[in-house]
Amino acid sequence: MIECSTLLSSVLAGERGRWSCRQVSPDTVVLITSHHYTDGDTVELIVRTVGDEVIVSDGGEVLARLDSVGVDINDRSRVGQSWKRLLAAHAVEHDRGLLLRRASVEHAADLVQEMADAVANLDGLRLIAPAPRRPAFPERVTTYLEAEFPVVEPRAELAGMSGTPYRVTAAAGNDERQVYIQTAAGQNAAAQRTAVEHCYTMFSDVNGHLSSDRKLVVLDEEAPEWRPEAINLLSTVAFVGTWGARNLWTEFVWGTIPESRLLLPVEQLRSVVSERPLTQLESG
Repeated sequence: MIECSTLLSSVLAGERGRWSCRQVSPDTVVLITSHHYTDGDTVELIVRTVGDEVIVSDGGEVLARLDSVGVDINDRSRVGQSWKRLLAAHAVEHDRGLLLRRASVEHAADLVQEMADAVANLDGLRLIAPAPRRPAFPERVTTYLEAEFPVVEPRAELAGMSGTPYRVTAAAGNDERQVYIQTAAGQNAAAQRTAVEHCYTMFSDVNGHLSSDRKLVVLDEEAPEWRPEAINLLSTVAFVGTWGARNLWTEFVWGTIPESRLLLPVEQLRSVVSERPLTQLESG
């Protein structure tokens, strides 16, 4: 078990006042570091112990931030190549939308310092990326939600059964009920796969804390056509809608909950349902 007081004393040395720590489970803490992203936001890390190993993660924050400004790290451009070089230079793993580093418990102090440097540097890729021609998809969805609903919390936080905290695009609704909404976009198959894996992992992990009628994935239709198998997979853990048919999921967020989790236009719905395994069709 890792404790905040132990971790902080070994990490902070003479700058305790610039760091803080929050225990989220017996083996997991959120560490608020003295490092900052390019826009001034504070770098937060998730530190978890598994046996004699410490695993430090960014909780998906870096990729979410890059995606919010339209940076595609899967392409062959200068940004994509820089992303690969920085991952290798910092010895950081990229696993289903999360950035990770691992070490033995006795090296925890060095590990969190190095990871804080790494995520701040990786976030800096936004500075060399071409300026987006218009707001990125998560920003457009959030703007729409703020115009439509009385209660909206951008970048709302969720806690998974694993103890891992996540941030969704936004939570929206009213004072009695909010739906946690995660956008998914991708300009190629690899980017779409990463987006689907992140949504599925996050909403699977929060199943014990959040019912399915309060989880929604909104797909960007300007991306290449989403594979029916991917949509079906997402529908096992959340309701799924599209930007073009936002009237369907808007009613859902207001509280009208349909039997099917597929909040899709009729033509797309037919193609997706035709690909569903018989067991899914029987269970709805």
